[in-house]
Amino acid sequence: MLFSSIDTTDSGTIYKILLLVSFLFFTAAAVPAQSADNQRGGRRIAGSTASSAPLYKRSCALLIGNSTYTNGWTDLPGPISDIAKVEKTLKAHHFDITRKINVTKKEFERSLWQFIADCGRGKDKRDNRLLIYYAGHGYTEQMANGSQAGYLVMTDAGLPYKSFSQFQMGSVSMESIVTISKKIDAKHVLYLFDSCFSGAVLNVRGEPMAPEHLSSITAKPVRQFITSGSANEQVPDQSTFCELFTQILTGERDEPIEDGYLTGQELGIFLQQNLPRYTRQTPQYGKINDAVLDKGDFVFFLPEKKSTAPVSMTPATLTVITNPKEATIKIKDIAPSYRPGMGLRGGRSYTLQINAPGYEAVERKIWLKWGEAKKIDIILLPEIIENIPQQVSPPSTLTVQTVPADARVRILNIKPKYTPAMELQPGRYHLGEGTTVA
Repeated sequence: MLFSSIDTTDSGTIYKILLLVSFLFFTAAAVPAQSADNQRGGRRIAGSTASSAPLYKRSCALLIGNSTYTNGWTDLPGPISDIAKVEKTLKAHHFDITRKINVTKKEFERSLWQFIADCGRGKDKRDNRLLIYYAGHGYTEQMANGSQAGYLVMTDAGLPYKSFSQFQMGSVSMESIVTISKKIDAKHVLYLFDSCFSGAVLNVRGEPMAPEHLSSITAKPVRQFITSGSANEQVPDQSTFCELFTQILTGERDEPIEDGYLTGQELGIFLQQNLPRYTRQTPQYGKINDAVLDKGDFVFFLPEKKSTAPVSMTPATLTVITNPKEATIKIKDIAPSYRPGMGLRGGRSYTLQINAPGYEAVERKIWLKWGEAKKIDIILLPEIIENIPQQVSPPSTLTVQTVPADARVRILNIKPKYTPAMELQPGRYHLGEGTTVA
């Protein structure tokens, strides 16, 4: 699995990280209690009385994935597959899905406002549930006063350390997202951002507690945040955070409190307790620092568990095939020596070092999933010959004919550029994989 690159600069640090941000907007009126015989959002809630109205009138999701960047940022292979996984999970929770792929800042803002107009603005949409998922690059800016500011990076954004104005014209600040969330009439709005931000906006709370009635957590407004890691942590492109999130929503993981539904607070504690077991990430959970908007809680209704057995975490296996065959292989992140087919923990990255006498060393990062049988082929290039000793015999000439005729030719083990009929001293020359002339 490929990883996104990380560029560290004085201005801030660029990370590809998973951010789950839940903004929930509730009406101020208290929700009437309901009887145990009535249903809420497709589930029967015990200990209630009176109304038979569902918790949500409609559920809508806007999924945005940025994989291909055009102004200096590295491309990301993971966001599109993460969106597909989340889409499948949300459809099972009765969400209507809208997808947008590789969007600019202008396209992001237009898509977001259109989605809000269709599903979240107006008195008739107050009982709707909205979810907005973004996967792509994120950026954390170090401010002059020591605080941090977070951004979503759209496909047309420039690199901030080269031109901060071009970066600003192609990125979306967290501050603007918070402002937009206050203009939505829908009762619950949940933002999931596959990006990295500091926890400065969070008002961290303690352990989750089961409410007496469902109405006690749906009658008050709240803005909740869950991030996959803190501001200076690296998160791999293939998201274990996404895996855990979808697993608990599909019933593959035990609920923190066995009551048939999952609150935003319970989800935050669940991720804080489980994600560090598989990655070097420290999730953050909290509510916005606002005296009015930190009272309620988001609610997911969970399916009945298929099995009480824990999720299987079968070790991955790794086999590395090298050319030349006698190359030595080392896994930097662990103490045990490499051996073909060795078992390794999944849901994390590893760094391989491959060396052989007379060849350039190779270092490569890989990602292993649980239960995966990974096989990697690595070809080492001969070391560059700095000075070819003078020979008594006259030099030879080399001409390479290619199809197509305009193909580029490079001799890998010498510095001079190839030209047709170039003179070379007798010896072995490497033109590419599997091609050597003497």
